[in-house]
Amino acid sequence: MGVLSALRKTGGVWFGWGGELTDEEPGEPEILIRDNITYVTIRLRRREFEAYYNGYANSTLWPLFHYLMRSFRYNERQQQAYRSVNRAFAERLTTLLEPDDVIWVHDYHLIPLAEQLRELGLTRPIGFFPAHSVSACRNAARTAYLRGTAARNGGV
Repeated sequence: MGVLSALRKTGGVWFGWGGELTDEEPGEPEILIRDNITYVTIRLRRREFEAYYNGYANSTLWPLFHYLMRSFRYNERQQQAYRSVNRAFAERLTTLLEPDDVIWVHDYHLIPLAEQLRELGLTRPIGFFPAHSVSACRNAARTAYLRGTAARNGGV
């Protein structure tokens, strides 16, 4: 059973990016209730989106998870944007949670979200499923680590 099917059956909140970008502060989340699911979406800052989504998520993590090391790119500014966007998600999400809610993170775009929710004091269960990627095995992680080490030392 997929996440949306489960939510339709049990009810719940789907929280994420609604597809809109802004040059201002993102503002309050938009809320839509349909088919027993409450959809809560936020806008992302345009200046962070490119580095977060097309940069770190899709130029670093996607190639890493799919063993495409020739396409793998690392940029510290992009990683910072990735963490910043995840922090924004965490800060918005914490204001919506009920005491008995279970959090299910469903994409590699949100890997740091659980850590950042914990930093904000959440202790409830958090599950993670990287929906659009294969599991990063030790070899891929080791390759990325070695490549990053070589780059810092003047190689690659």
